[in-house]
Amino acid sequence: MPQVDKYGTQSAVQLLRMQIDYGSWYDRSKLSLKEIQDIQYLAAMNPKAGSFTVNPRLQGHFSTFAVNFPSKTHLSHIYSQIVEGHLRGFKKDVSALSQNILNAMISLHFAVMTGQDFLPNAIKFHYQFNVR
Repeated sequence: MPQVDKYGTQSAVQLLRMQIDYGSWYDRSKLSLKEIQDIQYLAAMNPKAGSFTVNPRLQGHFSTFAVNFPSKTHLSHIYSQIVEGHLRGFKKDVSALSQNILNAMISLHFAVMTGQDFLPNAIKFHYQFNVR
């Protein structure tokens, strides 16, 4: 991203805001208007790495949602449906192991998420683990 200017804005962010506000950009080199239509924007922020602020003039165009991570009970319910559905085509001996596989999977996930070796930070932001 470009440097923040004296007004607290960045040219790429302002270009995006301008497209959302007006539906077009003005090309100063060709002296023409560039229109872009039928665009949807989706943005996500990682609370553990990177910048934590968004320009208020840009953020006003978005709906902001904060979602907590699901509990062990909710994870168990969600992923039990997936694991049981996947193992449904196997023999009964294998499909009977679905609850054990699920418990091991969730235990491993929480061990990695709460352990000291794999905590994400600005340098190791790629240490984001997911049950999938």
